[in-house]
Amino acid sequence: MLVLCLAVVALGSAADTTHDPLYGGIFTTAPPYVNVGEYHPPTDRQDVFDWKLSQSVFRENKDSNIVLSPLSVKLLLTLLAEAAGQSVTSKTRTELEQVLPYNKSLFDAKEYFQKVLTSLSTKSDDYTVNFGTKMYVDQDVNPIQRFTSIIQYNYLADVEKLNFADERASANSINGWVKTITNGHIKDLVTEESLQNAIVLLVNAMYFEGTWRTPFNKTFTAPFLGSNGKRTDKSFMERTGNHYYFYSKHLNSKILRIPYSGRRYSMFVILPNENQNLDNLVELLSSETIKNEVWHMDEVEVHAVLPKFKFDTSLHLNEAVKKLGIKDIFENTATLPLLARGGPSEGKLKVSNIIQKSGIVVDEKGTTAWSATEIELVNKFGGEPREFVADRPFLFYIEDDTTGAKLFSGVVNNPEY
Repeated sequence: MLVLCLAVVALGSAADTTHDPLYGGIFTTAPPYVNVGEYHPPTDRQDVFDWKLSQSVFRENKDSNIVLSPLSVKLLLTLLAEAAGQSVTSKTRTELEQVLPYNKSLFDAKEYFQKVLTSLSTKSDDYTVNFGTKMYVDQDVNPIQRFTSIIQYNYLADVEKLNFADERASANSINGWVKTITNGHIKDLVTEESLQNAIVLLVNAMYFEGTWRTPFNKTFTAPFLGSNGKRTDKSFMERTGNHYYFYSKHLNSKILRIPYSGRRYSMFVILPNENQNLDNLVELLSSETIKNEVWHMDEVEVHAVLPKFKFDTSLHLNEAVKKLGIKDIFENTATLPLLARGGPSEGKLKVSNIIQKSGIVVDEKGTTAWSATEIELVNKFGGEPREFVADRPFLFYIEDDTTGAKLFSGVVNNPEY
């Protein structure tokens, strides 16, 4: 039995004590004539899978608060594509190649994740990103050396042997590693019961913590129109300043970009107009649509009002992945010849569960020192500020601005804080 587990946490509540540095590094070096405050959407996004998965999960969980890490799921499925091998055509390999966004070439996958993982490993005082991948195998299983070399070198994944017959010790070991990566926010990704009959376990964990480049400087309580049609008082945060913004006729929604300190990550919020609901927006989601609409964003003064929110999500992603066209990995016909050999794994490996536990916290926190910097609080363009008041359900995603990787996507139907 093969189990895929994912643990991801996003926090937006760290205190900011420094101003943003200028662009730097191999992904962010800007020519001298480029305004370092400008946002330039990445051109090579490879996020077709991300939006298809998000759409599938959002459809299955209507009226719920959801946070998902498409990047984590994509990485583990890519490891399975590597395990399916390239020398023999199989249904397993064909399905993975058709759904994953690499033009049927795992060379593209290696290049993509090299860029993404290099970016995620970039250290800064302005944000914290922990990202780790492990393959746990039963002590009687011998991982194929070629496969372990591929995942260690190209995907920075570690391999560790455990005695899965000792379910308690194995669960403690796995959960301890996940707890470390997520800074203590996820402590029980796996249970003793979930490890029964386990042979191989692929685990990815991610933790993100960032501070708004310019904090929200006011909080208040006001009604939020939930997906149930009822208005209930919620805690909101507010600021007026320059943001990248676009009113999308195609999506019938407003799009707002809120950058984090450090000039590497941003949250995008897509707010449906009052004459449509969040379900209609979800049906319009696609990589091409989002890319086209984001390219039209321009920096203008915006009066931004968002609810504070925090919630946890536990998702079983088997059905969502199957609906994308990846089915054979769950069947007895699954073909993963490079994954492992020996012991009980010989010809018997298939995916039993894809489980993701996620959490997110979004609030107004920053520092008074940064709010005293007036450069982003001035209307450079004249006229009245655009209104972006998220007092009804909305969609969000957190993106690495330098690579286009979708760390998180989610929907907020009933904000709680």
